[in-house]
Amino acid sequence: MLKKMVEANVILWIMGAIIAIGVLGKIITVVTLRKLVKASSEMGKSTHKLMKLVKAKFEHTIMISEKVENIHAFVEKYIFEYCVCGLHLHTWRYLEKQSIWFCGVVGCVGAFLTYRFGGTPETIFQYTLLAGVGMVVLFLIYVSTDENHQMNTIQVYMVDYLQNICAPRYQKQQALQLKKMEEMMRTPEEINEDEEEKEEVKAEEPEQVLTEESVYQSDEVGEEKEEKKVPQEVILREILEEFLA
Repeated sequence: MLKKMVEANVILWIMGAIIAIGVLGKIITVVTLRKLVKASSEMGKSTHKLMKLVKAKFEHTIMISEKVENIHAFVEKYIFEYCVCGLHLHTWRYLEKQSIWFCGVVGCVGAFLTYRFGGTPETIFQYTLLAGVGMVVLFLIYVSTDENHQMNTIQVYMVDYLQNICAPRYQKQQALQLKKMEEMMRTPEEINEDEEEKEEVKAEEPEQVLTEESVYQSDEVGEEKEEKKVPQEVILREILEEFLA
């Protein structure tokens, strides 16, 4: 069976399929990460399905527990579970990386089987050359973009939006809802008591103003009396001096 596979060049087709899978994984990963970076940078108005899902789950979690303890873990979970074309994103990245080694291993196996079953040197060289070229091409494609940096960028954007924008907004909404519920649950007697207290406070304010004005006016009258006393004493003193003289 192995001899028939070697003679039919099945191993060469397998190597070609491995290289194609590696290239396809790289294309899907690059396109997906670019979309996620763009969507996470404007997460507030993004219509991307992952961003909408994370925002909805985050709001639901805050409504239940009032706080998300570890937002980084919350975001990582949904990025890890994100699927593209039926496979998780991390699976495509794994295939992209492992295809380099699979290509080399299959090429070496094909060259060995060809040598064992008496194949021509040209065929052995063909397997070896295809394995080497395939590994180099896949490796260059793999290192052509920094996927780890893109993943970290996506996570930073999402955590920043959820922690600094969404969380305070949802907490304010909850506080307003609780306040409204408390007002709705209040009895008419409590409402009347609050209104009476407000009216008493308003009535006390004018009285305080009046007392302050009366004190101010009494001080002015006292000062005027003192000013009037001074010239009378001066007149009396002058009369006494003239009489004695």
